[in-house]
Amino acid sequence: MDTVTIINQLYHRYEIYSETKFSNKFIKHSQIKELLINLQSTGIFEVSEIGKSIQEREIYCIKIGKGETKVLLWSQMHGDEPTATMSLFDLLNFFIAKDNYDLFRKELFDNLTLYIVPMLNPDGAEVFTRENAINIDLNRDYIRAVSPESKILKQLQKEIKPQFGFNLHDQDSYYSPGNSYKSTAISFLAPPQDYTNEITPVRENAIRVISGIINILYDFIPGHIARYKDDHEPRSFGDNFILNGTSSILIESGYWESDDNKFFIRKLNFIALISALRIIATGEYKLYEDKTYFDTPVNVESFFDLLIKDVTVIKDTKSYQVDIGIIRKREFDLYSDNYIIKSFIEEVGDLSFSNAHEVFSGNGLVLIDGNLAINSDAKLKLKDQDEIIYCFDNGTLIIR
Repeated sequence: MDTVTIINQLYHRYEIYSETKFSNKFIKHSQIKELLINLQSTGIFEVSEIGKSIQEREIYCIKIGKGETKVLLWSQMHGDEPTATMSLFDLLNFFIAKDNYDLFRKELFDNLTLYIVPMLNPDGAEVFTRENAINIDLNRDYIRAVSPESKILKQLQKEIKPQFGFNLHDQDSYYSPGNSYKSTAISFLAPPQDYTNEITPVRENAIRVISGIINILYDFIPGHIARYKDDHEPRSFGDNFILNGTSSILIESGYWESDDNKFFIRKLNFIALISALRIIATGEYKLYEDKTYFDTPVNVESFFDLLIKDVTVIKDTKSYQVDIGIIRKREFDLYSDNYIIKSFIEEVGDLSFSNAHEVFSGNGLVLIDGNLAINSDAKLKLKDQDEIIYCFDNGTLIIR
């Protein structure tokens, strides 16, 4: 069966493999441990502890397959980027399923050996922060490898010498592919190994795999796929893996409307990963052209969460008409052991060329209370000519 046919079928059957233990995107290390115990009992996987985090949480590697081509996949090196971790467990569920795709799975396992590291940064995941327990961004720690988590991934790559690597992340909801008015659902990067941005054979393999994924995903989300900017970052894992012989592929999970827990984006990750594994296993990736990758629009940061347009602001008896761009951030509250949303003023002025997930017309409304300083809390009061008050408290509208 050809790749496109298989992937189309799996797209529509995805819910069968979706891991039901994840009810939202705030997943914990304890959930991962429980799932891995269950998976290990199937006898299909080799699950091993490959080290511990700073706070002594176990970091695991799941091995499956016996093929010559080695593929390393790792997720959540940033603790607040969990989408791909969920997708990896969906993928593992597909691997143990008993259905009409046994020959497809056999093809993968005969040609590939997979090494999967879910949740590289369990301490950051526990409190939903990008950095680890000593506030280090693991993806800027390749060279010094101060953190044990960084050492673990660096050593694993050196030991197994994978031909391909998948560096799985989440990006903010503020991006669009180029200057379009669509949000970026998923973006990709084949990182350069140095500042010359040379397309080495190792990098070209990554580019062609990405071209194959883009070609497949386009049928599902046309106009919502972007290419991440290819600025060289000498401290990152992807750039250094390319330098050391692993064709590293960055996948950034983006935004989809009304998908706060990113479950549709999680599905896209599943499809992207299984597509990539198929075209690597068959060698089909070699047939794709670099042009597809480079023709894909670059990620542009152009979205706000909320855009209030044409508000009148009075200063020293003079009036000015402005747009107000607001962003919403999820933060972990240690006292309540829960997540809260905080909204901030991001930009004020002419935002007529900007996009937003929510737009509110402030035409005819006057700002009567609130601080428009950049990064200040989004607590605003607007009044219309009928004295109706529109309150934006933490970026949420309340009409009085």
